[in-house]
Amino acid sequence: MGDLRRSKRWLVLCMSLSELLFTVVNGARIFQEWYVAINTNINTVLRDQPEWSATKTKLVARWSFGYKLPDPARWNLTTRAARPNPQRTFNVWNMTPSETFVLHGSFAKINGLSRFTVNNVSYNTPTTPLKLADYYNNDSNVYQLDTFPIHSSLKAPVHGTFVVTGTHKNWLEIVFKNDLDSMDSWHLDEFGFFVVGYGVGRWTPVLRSTYNVYDPVVRSTVQVYPRGWSAVYVYLDNPGMWNLRSQNLKHWYLGQELYVRVYDLDPNPAKERPPPRNLLFCDQFLS
Repeated sequence: MGDLRRSKRWLVLCMSLSELLFTVVNGARIFQEWYVAINTNINTVLRDQPEWSATKTKLVARWSFGYKLPDPARWNLTTRAARPNPQRTFNVWNMTPSETFVLHGSFAKINGLSRFTVNNVSYNTPTTPLKLADYYNNDSNVYQLDTFPIHSSLKAPVHGTFVVTGTHKNWLEIVFKNDLDSMDSWHLDEFGFFVVGYGVGRWTPVLRSTYNVYDPVVRSTVQVYPRGWSAVYVYLDNPGMWNLRSQNLKHWYLGQELYVRVYDLDPNPAKERPPPRNLLFCDQFLS
């Protein structure tokens, strides 16, 4: 971390879309992982950082700098702690995902309206809760199960109630691709996933060789850089209907989400409890 004596001044870097703004503060204050000790003046710091160009009050960074930031986010294997994966280890090098989702987050116009999409599908929220419909085997076709692509985008954007199947107790690889020119982030309800890779440009299976499978950090939310991708491994040990969405509120509100139905054929209530007797019915199931 360096010398954190209060007598020093620090450069705090705050990221906003494709720019990094700077503010000089006194004391040992650090914003996330970006900090530079200042002993002389700002020009000295900039001269030693070839990735930066500067104006009077603004630092404009190349995005290539940003991609390097998550790399040090690893488990400290020299300390003792609870092991996060089912095999009671910190790594996932011997895990073979049985399924892969490649999800493109992008912008589209549908019927003249601005929408955000996943693989060119903008989520349409039904009036009937998904889990209630699922309990009745989706007889009323409230959602479309495994109808939309999970490896590529549709040719034309559409509205849809996007639900995909994930098999209980299997490993799932999810590759989040950001087709936008701004930062995005993705969140999966009720799970922690191993963040194994980041990259720029197009993702291909060959890039799995660059994954960090030995000491990846477990998170429930992962950032995805503009025109970049992020890859995660998740162990589907929690049956149910779980939301997978952009954490950018505007993107989420305008349709950048889907649901993952983690399913097990075994009706054992120890795996997934049945609904309570006082379950409230609504919409199509009022009668």
